[in-house]
Amino acid sequence: MRTLLVALLLSVCAFPAGAFPLETWTTPFPPNSCLPVTQRPIIFSGPYCDGTTCPPDALAPCTNSYASQYGQAGFPAGFQRQSYLVSFQGQAASARIEGGRLIVDSSESWDQHVQIYYLNHAEPNVNFTALGVEAFRFEIQGTMSEAQPLWFQVLLFDGLNGIAQAKGKVSATGIVTVPLSSFVLLHNFRFDHVHEYSFQIGDCLDEVCIGPQGPISYSVGPLEYVSSSTPAEPTSWGRVKSLYR
Repeated sequence: MRTLLVALLLSVCAFPAGAFPLETWTTPFPPNSCLPVTQRPIIFSGPYCDGTTCPPDALAPCTNSYASQYGQAGFPAGFQRQSYLVSFQGQAASARIEGGRLIVDSSESWDQHVQIYYLNHAEPNVNFTALGVEAFRFEIQGTMSEAQPLWFQVLLFDGLNGIAQAKGKVSATGIVTVPLSSFVLLHNFRFDHVHEYSFQIGDCLDEVCIGPQGPISYSVGPLEYVSSSTPAEPTSWGRVKSLYR
């Protein structure tokens, strides 16, 4: 899965040290056109119940595992959120946004993941160095364990062919912190020129796959970046505040 992240942009002076939201999970996915009865705002793969007595009756007639949203509340203005749910050979899995969390359920845990991209259309780049960004963090709750873990991957793209990549394993509920120092930098990636962010989480990512397991469910809390107090390039506070609605 590719990643998650967003950015406030540059203040007149230093940002105070602390955590700042990247995605607050306040905008649900669009109503799913493959669910004509309930129109639930989810993305899903494989069979899905679209009524009150199923299965086996009233299953969804198709699969819609993708959503693209622009200019919504909960992530910075100017960014487009693109969301995908990937599962192995049509296994049943779904993802929804509810109560300030991204919630994922799967009938089997194998080769299933959610990936969310944040594309910056408002600015040429975001300067993480000027912002004093030190880490990204998010909370995970769910049924994962050491025997049946989740994996995550965060990708940053600078628009100049550079990529920064960080991966990790989650085997218990809690706060996950991903320091910038843990990122592997490829093709001369520049932290002062970040253009796109991607967040992926699931039981199978790239070369890491645990194989067939039982059902799994988990949720991801607000996504944040942790910033130190660092001098920033001059701009207006109005510009900073305009990033969130």
